[in-house]
Amino acid sequence: MAQVIIFMTYAATAYLFTVQPYLIVAQNALMKAKCVRPYFFLSLIDETIPLNVLTVAFCWFLLILLSFMEQSGMAHRTWWGNVDFTLNETRSWYLGGLTLQVQRAAQEWQISYHRPVIQQESDHTWHEIPSSEKSVLSAPTATVQRHIFNKTSNQVTLKPQLADLSVVIQPVTSLFVSPNQQTTLFVSTPVWLNITTDKNSLLLDTPIIRPSDTWFGANTIKGEICYATQVLARLDLEQLPIRPFRAVTPIHIVNRHNKSIPIERINIPVPLLSLYAAEDGRLWTPTLEVEQFTNSHSPKVTISKHFHPHATNVVLLSSARRQDDESFTHLFENFFN
Repeated sequence: MAQVIIFMTYAATAYLFTVQPYLIVAQNALMKAKCVRPYFFLSLIDETIPLNVLTVAFCWFLLILLSFMEQSGMAHRTWWGNVDFTLNETRSWYLGGLTLQVQRAAQEWQISYHRPVIQQESDHTWHEIPSSEKSVLSAPTATVQRHIFNKTSNQVTLKPQLADLSVVIQPVTSLFVSPNQQTTLFVSTPVWLNITTDKNSLLLDTPIIRPSDTWFGANTIKGEICYATQVLARLDLEQLPIRPFRAVTPIHIVNRHNKSIPIERINIPVPLLSLYAAEDGRLWTPTLEVEQFTNSHSPKVTISKHFHPHATNVVLLSSARRQDDESFTHLFENFFN
């Protein structure tokens, strides 16, 4: 659609400023020569001039509107959504270093993917690989899965999901929440890729950019295996760019203690959080409410039922992986390390 608008704009402008002047010159020459027969043609030129001007003006208006939509995020593209397949069709994507290929057969879906040994968390580029490009998933390092059905449907859904384990975030610089103060930290965690059929049959659940493993707990016996990632822990959301493979979690911290709270590592219980998408393409989770009391060693942590004011018109993409109370208590036992 954008290419059509651009072509119409330039074509109409070229006609108005190149062809139309020559027609007017020809009209004046014929009038001086007192030609009678072309009068109908001459009057037609006079009538089309205002129409041509309006056409050019309208095309430029559409072009400016299209540019505004792209800059404001109204035309924001996302990598998730429904994907249609014809029988025996193969489609491929590049998602932040992960190369994905999906092929539909009459009775099976074949999914192949490959990621390099070292992935960069800063790689947030993505695009669909044209069918004309040679596939790189025939390499022995590629993972291939075949999912058998009585009959395959003509559609699958690609969508983000939060990690299957808690994610431990470590601010790049040391943070302290002063006594009797409160603040909201905006942190981000990596998302997984889910592929489902139209009947919600899960075909693939894998990280797009796999984080490293870490141990979180009071000692080597009491704790759990988590994923680790470093964050900047922004206080201003505007300083946190929109990233297609990371979800933002606001952490509202209230310190009622008479001492500062050091924030060195935070255990984010992402399996208990749902994932949403905002209008601008940013991925969101509900806010975590953290309250530290004077007479308590561990903070009180709850999942807010309300979204942060910056998360406007969000749409649910994926529900929480777990919702049991035992996991909730266990994960929040040592929220801060």
